[in-house]
Amino acid sequence: MIPAPFPVHSPASLSVGDGVQGSGDYVIAYNTFDSSTQSDALLVRFTDRLNNGVDRIIHASLNGVDVGNTLHRPCIAVSAAGTDYYLVWASPVEGGGGWRQILAMESHGNGGSSWSTPEVIQNAFTRTGVSCSIDRATERLVVAFTGAGEDGLWLTHCPSLTVGSGQWSAPKRVPGPLIPGDQPNTLHLPSTFGPPDVVFDFFSTSTQGFLSWQDNADLFVHSIAITFSGGDYVIGATNATHLVDRSLLRSWPVVSFEGAPILGSSIFVGNNHGEERRSFPGYSSIFGTESYTVGAVHAARRYTGAASNRLWFERAFLSTANTGL
Repeated sequence: MIPAPFPVHSPASLSVGDGVQGSGDYVIAYNTFDSSTQSDALLVRFTDRLNNGVDRIIHASLNGVDVGNTLHRPCIAVSAAGTDYYLVWASPVEGGGGWRQILAMESHGNGGSSWSTPEVIQNAFTRTGVSCSIDRATERLVVAFTGAGEDGLWLTHCPSLTVGSGQWSAPKRVPGPLIPGDQPNTLHLPSTFGPPDVVFDFFSTSTQGFLSWQDNADLFVHSIAITFSGGDYVIGATNATHLVDRSLLRSWPVVSFEGAPILGSSIFVGNNHGEERRSFPGYSSIFGTESYTVGAVHAARRYTGAASNRLWFERAFLSTANTGL
């Protein structure tokens, strides 16, 4: 549980951290309410998942407009050096058609006590939250989001150990895999109403990453491998379709690595909400599928983030109550 005094006003993001001031090994980011200013703000919490934590309240403006908050899931990522932090989110300022610019800030060497001026990631727009992860093979920060308009899957990336703005790649739509539609002989580019999830293994410099989403065409959860090649990220040849019961799914998919990729989701079983974690098809893991109920008290519980600290043989899936995208 996330303790007071900072309420959760959005889905949250989870990343492996570096134990700022003895606070633990995870970093959480979400939108909250700052009682000292009576306004919403972004919060970055360094935590050990118990009661120990260091909180950083972040207010930010761009061209005189308050943009330091969001209605959707922000994302937080930490470099392999453990001293570089990246925060990415959808602007609270809404444009035509409900689209929002995607913004980014970074903090280096001071435990997140100060952050750069918000940067607009050029030509990156969404109506939902965002996901991000550090690719250890390239030390690049990779951001995945749903496009504003066509609901396609998009990727952009930048160096994670180089300070400064203006280094983001041009956003590119993910070109596949083609998903069968509900009409015969129809195929569609991947698309989703909710935020996709991108993840790389924090403890490996050779493992490929994965992009996961619930597709609009068939409503199944899909995952595709992504690797860096020729200066950009490309998708693999194999599309893993996860056999999650579509009628029971109650969250967008999130993925963690425990030596092998693990899919997490919230489900609805027997009039109770539950949680399910399953291995990827074709990958060996410490288990096949874990599924259990959490009871009516967690009726609005949603998986929104995942991370693994393999040094301590523990994995953490983050769920947020009463939130959407």
